Amino acid sequence: MRLTLLSRLKDGDSRSVIQLAEGTGLTSQGIRKHLSVLESAGLVARESIGRESRFVYQPSAIEKAKQHLERASAQWDNAVARLKNLVEDE
Repeated sequence: MRLTLLSRLKDGDSRSVIQLAEGTGLTSQGIRKHLSVLESAGLVARESIGRESRFVYQPSAIEKAKQHLERASAQWDNAVARLKNLVEDE
C-alpha cells in the first residue's frame, strides 16, 4: 500500500487523504496510518491547507538512500575483485 501511495504522489502534486484513498479499499484512517509511517521516514511531507491535510512526495530521502546503496555496492564490488585476485594468484 505504501508503494501505491508513493506512486500516486510521485508526480509532485499534493493530494488529500480522500484523494489518496480512492480505489484502495482502505478507509481514510487506514491511509492516514500509512502516510504517517511514510512521513516519519521522510518520504512524504504534510501540508495544511485550511482544515485539510495534503501530502506531497519528498524525493530527497530516496536519493539519499540511493546514494548510500551505490557507495555500498561499489565497496562490495571492490572487495569481491580483491578476493578474486587473491584467489586467482594462489
